Amino acid sequence: WYQRRVRVSLFVIGALSGYTIIILFKTAQWTKKTTYQEVVQSTLGQPFVTIITIMQFTYPFLAMVSYQIIVSDNLSTIVKAVPFVPDDSWITDRRLLLLLSTLLVVFPLSYVKAMQSLFKVSVFSVIAVLFLVMTVVYKAITQPHHTGPMSYGMGNYVIQSWGIFLFAYVCHHNSFLILDTLREKTEANVHAVVWSSVGFSSVLMAVLGICGYVIFTDRVVGNLLQN
Repeated sequence: WYQRRVRVSLFVIGALSGYTIIILFKTAQWTKKTTYQEVVQSTLGQPFVTIITIMQFTYPFLAMVSYQIIVSDNLSTIVKAVPFVPDDSWITDRRLLLLLSTLLVVFPLSYVKAMQSLFKVSVFSVIAVLFLVMTVVYKAITQPHHTGPMSYGMGNYVIQSWGIFLFAYVCHHNSFLILDTLREKTEANVHAVVWSSVGFSSVLMAVLGICGYVIFTDRVVGNLLQN
């Protein structure tokens, strides 16, 4: 029952996210504004602009910190898997890997002035996600499944899963940058972009989560790559 509720929550929160992006677009049309900040200022006033400005800094900053922790953990596992590299080698130090990934990847991308310049990086990211999902699906099909009773005791983690879903779907402050790239900003085109993007993300998360649990059952960890 808890598993069903989590899966349903994934799509419900995705639908709510898509619907709120549509509302933002309609509000922008009604107020004749072109940016997220302008829409907030015209509807809620300057105090709320200050609040969302702080949130727009805080959210990406915390997200970047969490991503860097995940990247350093994964890189450490990958480096340890390299032949002739001892597990206690200085090369496997996650602090060193965290520093290198920050200096060589995060900093250069952070200095890009326009979001549109990240198009190629975004395409590569989508390809990497698809590769990960296909790998997990392949493992779920070919690897022997757990034959004993599975533990579904996730009642204490349902609320946590909602927080993860909300974190994953937050893209409202960047939605105008995407919509501005449309040649024809019609309501039909906006709906197509929003719902195809949200739907695609929801399906990928559902497939990854279900197949990951099928493979590792109650031994699955929060970061599937660590399995």
